[in-house]
Amino acid sequence: MKKSIDASLVQFRTLISNASRHPKVKPEMEKFGYTDPRMQEAQSLLDQFILWQNEKENCYSQGSALKQKLKQDVKSLKVLYTGHLTIARFAFREDAYMEAHLQLKGTRKSDWAGWTSQVLSFYSRVEAEGLAAMKKHGAKAEELSQGKAMAEALADVYQQKKSNAGDAQSATQKRNAAFKALTRWVSDYKKIARVALQNDPQIMEVLGIVVPSEA
Repeated sequence: MKKSIDASLVQFRTLISNASRHPKVKPEMEKFGYTDPRMQEAQSLLDQFILWQNEKENCYSQGSALKQKLKQDVKSLKVLYTGHLTIARFAFREDAYMEAHLQLKGTRKSDWAGWTSQVLSFYSRVEAEGLAAMKKHGAKAEELSQGKAMAEALADVYQQKKSNAGDAQSATQKRNAAFKALTRWVSDYKKIARVALQNDPQIMEVLGIVVPSEA
């Protein structure tokens, strides 16, 4: 679809530019109501399309960067968290409350959002209720604080990614709406051009309208 839109955009730019400036096309089309304000309408539609196309591409580029950052941040945090989880399972092996409170049993959640929430909950609860026991069994306070900070940052990046995805979808919808309106305007213009320029059909080629060659 992108190639189709890009190709159409080139044609639309050519038509609008030449239709507004060509000394033969402009006066003939003005007779049918395509005066400067009407041509400015087309230019505004084109500008809107370009605006939202750029916004869409920016959003997807940012989304790709955020996805990569999430992947790297999760990888880094997993190393730290796995070590702390091992210590916690040993430190609280006889404490049913802390085992449940820190979610020490069972497999870890597999999705980014769920896993991040689980890790952040672990560090927050360790900080509040289990710091002494963790330090007693070899965990360093600064590394536990680092783990919590990394989990908080990861949660923030995840929210940014969700927000970015919404922005990208919105920009795509607005781009598509602008493209549809522009396509309709150009289609109507071409229909009138074939009538207005019928005495000089070859001139339509400056608008990107292909005219069959005479035999």
